[in-house]
Amino acid sequence: MKPIDILNRKYAYPAQEDDHVAQVDQIEPQPPNQTWRDSAPIVALSDHLKQHEHMGFKLAAAEDGRPTLLFEPGLRPSESERWDAAKEACRLLLLAREDLYKLMDDGLMQLPPKGRG
Repeated sequence: MKPIDILNRKYAYPAQEDDHVAQVDQIEPQPPNQTWRDSAPIVALSDHLKQHEHMGFKLAAAEDGRPTLLFEPGLRPSESERWDAAKEACRLLLLAREDLYKLMDDGLMQLPPKGRG
């Protein structure tokens, strides 16, 4: 089987069912992210938040320093367009969290504290 490309990362599958070892030589190592712009998931989250900025969505650092989404004013399921956009923001945050944690832990990225604009 050919390797598949997921978010610019290649994963190889065993050639046969009884071959349990992935073809490691086909996996191309990815350089570590140096900025948030190097991370496709973070860029997607950023683009979504910018697109829906008028809906009051913000990315901030929670009390423990980890990224969190703020929705101001709060969400109501009856606001279907805003509700759907918020669910998508949450999905994108989950996809981006590993890269966000790494960049923040390495001191390459900071988020405003929760409660500040």
